Amino acid sequence: ISGMSANESTLVILGIVVFLVLFWTGILFVVAETSGWRRMARQYGMDGEFAGEKWEGERGYMRWAAFRGMLTAGANKEGLYLKIQAPFHFFCRPLFIPWKVIRVEAKRQWSVDGVVFHLGTQQPVEFWVHESMAEKLREASL
Repeated sequence: ISGMSANESTLVILGIVVFLVLFWTGILFVVAETSGWRRMARQYGMDGEFAGEKWEGERGYMRWAAFRGMLTAGANKEGLYLKIQAPFHFFCRPLFIPWKVIRVEAKRQWSVDGVVFHLGTQQPVEFWVHESMAEKLREASL
């Protein structure tokens, strides 16, 4: 940077990098919190491996947050599995939500046929997917 010593330039660049990392981390936290993902993780967070069919690079919408191409979704007879892929996964533990606490309904959104999964019983969080993804999840749950 013109007019600065090498040490001053290094400090400015380092400051910018630190700022960007903190800014990005803050955005990820806000998305995890306001989408309802963190609240779901408190009750339905999963630490182990998921046993069932799953698909990576999927898209889904939790409340207002669009997880496009960064979602791993899966299902088995016991429940629904959701995971955000790196590097977007910070503050978003993988979820495994039992079918008994999920209500499902067809819902057209943005002129696209889809399905809403109402996750949880107390203040459910809406999770919307395209109809084709919902069909894959339904078949895997049988």
